[in-house]
Amino acid sequence: MLCSPSEPKALKKLGTVSSAPEKHGADFLIMGHKQRIGVQRKQFPGDLIASLTDGRLYDQLPRLADLDMAILIIEGHGRWTEDGELISSKYHSMNVSQLHGLLFTIMFEFGIPSIWVGSMDDTANVLVNLEHWVNKDKHKSLKSRPGPDKTSWGKQHMAQHIMQGFPGVGPELASAVIKKFEGVPLTWTVGQDELQEVVGLGPKKAKGMYDALDGVSSE
Repeated sequence: MLCSPSEPKALKKLGTVSSAPEKHGADFLIMGHKQRIGVQRKQFPGDLIASLTDGRLYDQLPRLADLDMAILIIEGHGRWTEDGELISSKYHSMNVSQLHGLLFTIMFEFGIPSIWVGSMDDTANVLVNLEHWVNKDKHKSLKSRPGPDKTSWGKQHMAQHIMQGFPGVGPELASAVIKKFEGVPLTWTVGQDELQEVVGLGPKKAKGMYDALDGVSSE
């Protein structure tokens, strides 16, 4: 991770100090798997509003958007009235609608999402986690379907779960199929011993997979 010289000491220690991020409109530049992720950090309300006033943000956004990926970290929450007006005697006034409009513009016109954090420590955590994420070989968090729960009606729930794994099959259609055939109308074409020939698939997991399909009924 490359950190801009203008960043606080607590954040600069997360990586190597370099002016390279600033050339891309970023405060931090994270590289991994031939991708460059630019991170712009804005303290709120001070730095964010000031960067709007002096035009810095409008200069930074197009350069950030030219990177492979970019993100805006907004640090701090400010104080607001019940009517949604920012309480500040130092900075230009802003209301919630104006803030939302700004974030929508940044996200949809420049393709840069925002993460809102409460403190510099939170920012540090985001940066560390982001660097870890970009350097992972694979990202699996959204590639696995949650399994059915293990309640007393687990057999029926398992049957529903299996049937809804087919394209276009929702809860009602899955229930109709299970009712018609008194269970899931599928069977294994291999035995448990053959399943265990797959690297990483042991006896316990093979039995669990086999039992999940074989013999599932609607009773």
